[in-house]
Amino acid sequence: MTVTGTVVDYNTNNAVPGATLIATNQEGTIIGTATTGNDGKFSMDGDGLSDVYAMVQVMADGYQTQTMRVASANGAEIPLPRTGDMLGAVTLTVKKNKTQILIWLAVGVVVAVIYFKFLKGKIKI
Repeated sequence: MTVTGTVVDYNTNNAVPGATLIATNQEGTIIGTATTGNDGKFSMDGDGLSDVYAMVQVMADGYQTQTMRVASANGAEIPLPRTGDMLGAVTLTVKKNKTQILIWLAVGVVVAVIYFKFLKGKIKI
């Protein structure tokens, strides 16, 4: 079976050249590999790619690794978020004695920014 598709940047939808794809069967044995071209396109041949349990990992420098079923990747555009991209953010504000706490959550990375205001000055951590 041949599996084809395109790997793109999650935010810009631009092609991600040089991304590596590794397909494995249910036992974890590698059954296919591919690398995207300058256009982000890939083609992977291998026995076992049609197995319903076959999985593919998609990885590229500067991007978060994605894992999905081979069947979902076939013919698909696979979006990769950049490492550290904020896909969601939460702001928590607590006010007591002029104190504010801001906490930002990023996918895969927790970034905490704590800012205290006191009557006699500011302390930043």
